[in-house]
Amino acid sequence: MSGRQVYLVPREREELVVGASVREDGRASAHVGSVAELLADAIALLPAVRDMQLHEVTARARPGTPDDRPYLGLLSPAVVVSTGYSRHGILLAPLAARLTAGMLNGTLTETDRAHLEAMSPGRHR
Repeated sequence: MSGRQVYLVPREREELVVGASVREDGRASAHVGSVAELLADAIALLPAVRDMQLHEVTARARPGTPDDRPYLGLLSPAVVVSTGYSRHGILLAPLAARLTAGMLNGTLTETDRAHLEAMSPGRHR
């Protein structure tokens, strides 16, 4: 795997998501070499990938923040901002969901409040 990061996420209908390459060249499409490297890494981790059908290749923007911490917090009593997760969204989604629910229903713990302070949308004003 040559030190590259790869993840495998099982989905419904016996599908598997393989990701992720990162580049900052401004191109909107995926590089063939990047896809080949990801597939080789996925096969090394899970040899059965070799026999799967390839349905789709996508490349998307992953907005980040200057300090690599997402923006998460209330803009008003009924508006929550949650963005800037970059490539960590898949890992931080459960935390973001729990904190968002806590903000909206008033069940935040002190630890939750500390997390939210670190992710305050206004911290870069």
